[in-house]
Amino acid sequence: MKIAVIGATGKAGSLIAKEARTRSHEVTAIIRPGSAGRLEYPYHVLERDLFDITPEDLAGFDVVLNAFGTSFSEPGLEQQHLTSVEHMINVFEHIPNVRLITIGGAGSLYKDKSETRRVLDDIPEAFRAVPAFAARGYELIKSSGINWTYMSPPENFDAGGVRTGKYLVGTDYVLPNSYGESYGSYADFAVAMVDEAEQGNHIRKRFTIVSDSPFFTGSKQLFNLSVYPFFRRYGYMGVFPQPMTDNTYGNTMLHLGSRHGSCILTDTGNKLIDFAPTYNGQKVPCSIKTKATELTVLTRFGNLSLCFAEPELLIIKGDKGMGMRFDKDMKIDVCKPRDKGAWELIFRRVCSTVFMPLKGEMKVYAPWDAERLTSPVVQIDVLPEADGGFELAIEDFTHAGWVRDSYPTYEEGLQSAEEDWRSFLETIPHFDSQYEEKRESFAYGLWSLLVGASGKIKRPLMFMFPTMRASTWQMCQNAVALGQIDLTIPIELLLNTLDEVSPVGQMCDNYDDMWGSQPFVKPPLHGWALKMLMKKHDLAKEIPADKLETMYDGFGRAADWYMKYRDDDHDGLPQYEHGNESGTDDGSIFKDHLIVESPDLCAFLALLFEALGDIARMLGKQASEADGWYERSNVIIQKMIDAFWDGKRFIALSSGSHEVIATDSYLYYLPIILGKRLPQEIIDKLADDLSREGELLTPYGLASEKLSSSTDIKFGGKLALGQIMPPTNILIVYGLLDAGKTELAKLIANRYCKNQKEVGPAMLVNPFRGMGGFQGGSWAPCAYILLASTLKELGQ
Repeated sequence: MKIAVIGATGKAGSLIAKEARTRSHEVTAIIRPGSAGRLEYPYHVLERDLFDITPEDLAGFDVVLNAFGTSFSEPGLEQQHLTSVEHMINVFEHIPNVRLITIGGAGSLYKDKSETRRVLDDIPEAFRAVPAFAARGYELIKSSGINWTYMSPPENFDAGGVRTGKYLVGTDYVLPNSYGESYGSYADFAVAMVDEAEQGNHIRKRFTIVSDSPFFTGSKQLFNLSVYPFFRRYGYMGVFPQPMTDNTYGNTMLHLGSRHGSCILTDTGNKLIDFAPTYNGQKVPCSIKTKATELTVLTRFGNLSLCFAEPELLIIKGDKGMGMRFDKDMKIDVCKPRDKGAWELIFRRVCSTVFMPLKGEMKVYAPWDAERLTSPVVQIDVLPEADGGFELAIEDFTHAGWVRDSYPTYEEGLQSAEEDWRSFLETIPHFDSQYEEKRESFAYGLWSLLVGASGKIKRPLMFMFPTMRASTWQMCQNAVALGQIDLTIPIELLLNTLDEVSPVGQMCDNYDDMWGSQPFVKPPLHGWALKMLMKKHDLAKEIPADKLETMYDGFGRAADWYMKYRDDDHDGLPQYEHGNESGTDDGSIFKDHLIVESPDLCAFLALLFEALGDIARMLGKQASEADGWYERSNVIIQKMIDAFWDGKRFIALSSGSHEVIATDSYLYYLPIILGKRLPQEIIDKLADDLSREGELLTPYGLASEKLSSSTDIKFGGKLALGQIMPPTNILIVYGLLDAGKTELAKLIANRYCKNQKEVGPAMLVNPFRGMGGFQGGSWAPCAYILLASTLKELGQ
């Protein structure tokens, strides 16, 4: 056949020309003038810009394969994806015997056969121009009378993917391959293009293909394992990626890990033991696919499937012929045989794990070294049954482990995990369509960070990061995010902050099952959290009286502690004694002063006093007791205004000397959380300042420091010197809503959520570029879930 390839020097076009050439077709490369030096092989060459091609140029060919495209890095050319189609139609109307097969876009594909949503609808606005023009081009060519075929790539179109020569064919809908991925390599796309030229299966039709790749390059992930390791809620054992590895095929390396606080005592940190899939006794390359309840290790020979049947019971199933290997150089650890073919690995400073083969065979090499009192090298090979696979149970213990009488099957364990996940997901509200697609992945972040009672932890707790302690003021925001529908977990999170209270009422900074940081505190956000929960729930009916009484007593003592032990100059204005105590750590307000009286602390305590008055009423306390709390709230608000409002803005004071501190930190705007409790002129001025573009307000949400600040704004390792942080946006948005500034609140919430949707759960976001750092943790998902659900409620 005589085949012309338009764009034969491009990524796709060069592969198409090469594929046609290897099949002995007579290939002509139609390229831009002056680009012949970029051709990989000698072809017949026609140097023409696409818009200069005439019918006479193409009349002698059997098929023309059009691989025209524009670069995303060259904005302004997007409309050429429409005008190029218009030109091709004009040309081919004069040569009806010549076929045109053109590469289009995936944007015009329907997401499913309901035909209610296209791929284009879910593409972020910043990247929508090219696929939108391409979709219009498809509608144009479909209504033309020329001899056309339109080929849409898959959603994940991989320029560097391998040529497998295997692909699946679809029509107008997103097509999953056998691994559930809408993925295709350019090389396989070239194979399909030339196949279509030879076979003519889709004349005057559109089709799409996906690579049925053995390399899993396009595996769709619910979450990034490097950001959120694989856990079941309340568990301490999880699956982690090795440092410096990723999810690319052949570069995925995994280990079992622990988040017990005692990991800090070990040389290997959170790692317990490495593992890898095997086939015929040899380790084989792999990739992974993540779901909330199941982790799949993908290999070319078969897969391993992992699920937590219980928070501390991991069950692993291998496909036919698949095995796996665990290995580790041990330090002071011990590996010993137990009953029924099980082995116990004691990671001496962290935990004990029992490995129990349920199907297949387990061979263990663990020689004992009496001099070192350890098993210095451990290798465990899990082998499949003859003509079958294997199942292995691994159980985590805080004490010496034991072998059970029976274990659940993999299917039973997966069903348990699925039921648990669905019950959790039901407590997460739905969002508007533009944010809904991230609901489950952000919900998984919170699910995976919940740990259960162990050691110092008496009830469910939420870690800051997968292996980082829980923060008491983050716990308040976690409780509000998880408390929009159901109060079961949120109340436990709030009670957790009272389990480590000092004898005089001070709450601690952060803690885990083994360690706590108690010399410092975090902002007393508990009143804000309670008031937020009261908007959606009747606490008197939904919280048991004994727990409500515990909160009343504990938070009451904490409120008194601030006024007695954090007011050294006895002026009725409580103080922070370090930047950490404000939650801003390195914020500019603490640049020259250690001990600071700040208006936000007064605002937090005002809400706490008010919430305590509300709870006193719920518990049937004397009216005078509740009124006393309300009076204290009113008094501290007035003191805050008198001391810190200078007529134009809030300032802070150094404790004792009352030297004015007036930097550009967002802390001066946090009193907006008081909403209508503030005078209207203060509300208006705060809202006016917050609405100024390029100050605290950025295209990606609110920054923690004005971008015009005289303070040196840095982003390397800094927290509150200009970064966009979750609490900045959570607290100020809800303050603005309570103050009646709804449109500004919606503007900020939308900007924050749009950025988080694109960059992922980033705790810190660069306010100039929108790039996310410090990925993961509980804070960013909390902010996204809260703000996205509120936007839906507001009917944006």
